[in-house]
Amino acid sequence: MNYPPKSVTCKCGNQLTVDRRRVWCTKCGQPVYYHEKDQRWHRINALYIYVIFVSVILLVAYFFIEMIAKPFLNH
Repeated sequence: MNYPPKSVTCKCGNQLTVDRRRVWCTKCGQPVYYHEKDQRWHRINALYIYVIFVSVILLVAYFFIEMIAKPFLNH
């Protein structure tokens, strides 16, 4: 779906003309959205994915320490 052209500035400072819901910045490669609300949702979703990824890594490290490393240290 095409929107009326609108000039949007990327976080890197590059000026883009956006006529779709999302375009990619030619300078830094980050997505630039037509509506500011979509840009906020992108940031929230990215933060959510990072938190889940770090949580999984910490959970795996915890299980490794409890099930593998701790029994070897007790002997």
